Amino acid sequence: MAAHRPSSAKNSDYVFILWGDKFEEAEAAIFATELRRTGLCVKLIGLAGQRSTGVHGLVLLSDMTLGEALPLAHKAICVVIPCNAATAKRIENDPRILDFFQQANLNGAQFIMKQVDAIAEPFAAKLLIPTDSIMTYAEDDELTGFARHIAGVLLDAASAG
Repeated sequence: MAAHRPSSAKNSDYVFILWGDKFEEAEAAIFATELRRTGLCVKLIGLAGQRSTGVHGLVLLSDMTLGEALPLAHKAICVVIPCNAATAKRIENDPRILDFFQQANLNGAQFIMKQVDAIAEPFAAKLLIPTDSIMTYAEDDELTGFARHIAGVLLDAASAG
C-alpha cells in the first residue's frame, strides 16, 4: 500500500467532479476517493440539485450545486466529467456549464472525460476547451490507477506553480 502523500496544492485549488442524472457512479466515486486520498480539495458538483441518480440507479449526494460552484470555477485545477457521450451531449447546451468550463479553462484546468472520439472534439470546441487540456480514459482502463496518476500530475503541477 502506498504511503499517503501530503498535498502541496494550494488551499484555493479545487478539483470538481460533475454529477448528474445517468452519470457513471463508479467513475465519480473512484475519482473522488483517489483524489481526496492525496489531500486535494475535491467537490462533487450537482448539475440538477444536490441528488442525482446514476446510470446504474445509485443516488449520490453532491457537495454543492453548479450554482454554488460557479463562483469557485476560476480556482479549478481539474474538472472530471464521468459520463458517456450521450450524457455529455445533454449538458453541453447549459450556459452555466459553458461559463463554468470557460472559467476553469482560464485557470489552466485539466479536463478528464471518458474516451469518446465522436464527442470529445466537438464537445471541447463548443465549450471552448483546448483539446490539449483534455485527458481521456477508456472504458477498459484500470480506473483506480488512472485516478492515482491524475492525482500525482495535479500535485506535481501545483507544487511547480
